[in-house]
Amino acid sequence: MSIYQLRLLLCVNLLLAACYTSSAQSGFVAVGASVSNTTGSVSYSVGQIDYISSTNTQGTISQGIQQAHEIFIRSSVSEQPLQTPLSVFPNPAKDHLVLQVGDFTSNPLRYSLMDIQGKELASGVILDYQTHINIADLASAVYSLRVQSDLKGSSTFKIIKIY
Repeated sequence: MSIYQLRLLLCVNLLLAACYTSSAQSGFVAVGASVSNTTGSVSYSVGQIDYISSTNTQGTISQGIQQAHEIFIRSSVSEQPLQTPLSVFPNPAKDHLVLQVGDFTSNPLRYSLMDIQGKELASGVILDYQTHINIADLASAVYSLRVQSDLKGSSTFKIIKIY
């Protein structure tokens, strides 16, 4: 083997090794954020065009592509969900949320908007079929909107605030 062939073989091997070990962002995102504290962290992005799935004995996680999902809040107190049909839109939201009550009765309902650490940022009484909640001054992040009845039960929604 000539010295030229050895150099060529070395260059090809180095190029293949560099391509194999390098990585890059595979999608452009419109908005995203990360929040962490002593108990864990949450990261989200809106607008990814690619995804990766990983499965083990404890479950499956899919990273990427905007997916429908729910937040389950675990507590030591067993609560019943509200029987009243509720919806929150738009989600993700930019300036305001609309909380719509499907079967509005005289049962008093309250809402509270909380950040990822559980700090209450806004609250109020629901007095009509639609309640508008201003979120224009909040940072881009993930929030929880909890609707409670004075009689019994509560429902919690995950809200994504975007710029």
